[in-house]
Amino acid sequence: MFFQAARGVIIVLAVLAIRLTVGAAEAQVSTTFQVNAAHSGALITKEPFAPPLKQVWSVDLGGELSFPLVADGMVFVSAEGASQSATHLFALSAKTGAQIWEKYSNGWITYDKGVLFELSRGGVLQAYNAATGALIWIVQIPGELIFSSPPVASDGDLYFLGQQDPQDPGYGGTVFKVAETDGSILWSTPSIGGGAPTVAYGRVYTVNQGGVAAYSAGTGANIWIQGGGSVGFDGTAAVGQGVVAYSYGFTNDSALLNTSNGTFRFAIGEFLPAFSGTLMIQAQNHEVIATNVITGNAAWIFKTPQAMYMPPLVVNGTAYAESDAGEIYAIDIATGALEQTIIPSSKGLMLEFATDIGLAAGQGLLVEPFGSHIIAYAP
Repeated sequence: MFFQAARGVIIVLAVLAIRLTVGAAEAQVSTTFQVNAAHSGALITKEPFAPPLKQVWSVDLGGELSFPLVADGMVFVSAEGASQSATHLFALSAKTGAQIWEKYSNGWITYDKGVLFELSRGGVLQAYNAATGALIWIVQIPGELIFSSPPVASDGDLYFLGQQDPQDPGYGGTVFKVAETDGSILWSTPSIGGGAPTVAYGRVYTVNQGGVAAYSAGTGANIWIQGGGSVGFDGTAAVGQGVVAYSYGFTNDSALLNTSNGTFRFAIGEFLPAFSGTLMIQAQNHEVIATNVITGNAAWIFKTPQAMYMPPLVVNGTAYAESDAGEIYAIDIATGALEQTIIPSSKGLMLEFATDIGLAAGQGLLVEPFGSHIIAYAP
C-alpha cells in the first residue's frame, strides 16, 4: 500500500464546547487527512453544499491513491506506480480534474496557506508552491530512521513523528515541530506512536496500540500519557467537542477518555469518527452510528448493505460515509435519514482499512479516492 495500514485510533475531544481551531477560511478546504489538523472530519462551507450530489469529473491516475487534499482551487493526490520511484504527486483542477502539474513523490503531504509540504519515509521534508509545484525549500530531518505517517500543518508550523525501528513504527520515537517558513526544528520530544499527530486546542496528540500521549503544542512538554508501554500499531487522533474517544480498528479495545487527564469514561465503537457538536459519527461493519459523546447513547443507527470501515465526513449537517465498494451514503445527522446514495461510475477495488485513507471536501466538492480513480462530486 502507498500508505501503511494504521489500526490504532484515538479520538480526542475538548472538554469545553469551544470552536474548532481551524478558522473560517481554513474550514473551506481539506488540508490533511480528515479535513484539518484536528482530524475532525467536519467542514462548514460558505457556499451552499448539500445532497443531491452528482459526479462532475473522474480521473484515472493509474495507481493506488493517497488521501486527497482540496485547496486553492485544486485537488492534490499521490498515485503509486509499479515501483516506489514511479509514485507521482498530482495537482488537478477542482473544476475540471485537468492536470495542472505533476512531480515525482516519495512521501505524505499536507497544505497550508498556498504551500504544499511533503515528508518522505526517509525524513526529507520539502515545501512546494501549491500553484506551480516549484520547490521552495528542502531539509533532512535528523535523529530518526523512518517517518511512517503524514505531517500535519497548523498555524504556520508542521508536526510529524519519526521512529528508529522500521519493523515497529508504532512503538515510539520522536514528535517534531518545525517552522513552515524554512523547515527549522522548533522542538522535538520523545513520543509514543508513529501515526499522524493531531493538533488542536494548543495540544499535540500521538497514539500507539499501548496508549496515547498529549503534549503542549507550544513547548512540546508532556501533559499526560495514558498507557503507552505496549508494542503495537500506530494510530491517529481526531478532535471534536466534549469528551475523549480512544479506539483501535478491528478490535474491541475502544473507549472514551477524559481530555484533561486521559482517564476512562466509557466504551465506544471501533473506527475513526467525524464530529458535529456533541455527535460522534462512526462507520463500522454494516452501520453508520451517531453517538452522543456526553451520554454515550446512540442518537441513531443507519444500516448499510456494504461494509463500512472508512472514516466519514460531515459537511453542513450531512454525514458522508464511504463503503468498501465505493458507495457513499449521505445521511442527515439530525435524523439519521438517508438523503442520497452516491454510486461511483468508475470501477476499482477499495483499499484495505487504514486510518489515513478517506474522503476529502472543500471548494464546492466532495472528493473520493476509489481504486486508481479520483472522483469529484458537487451539488
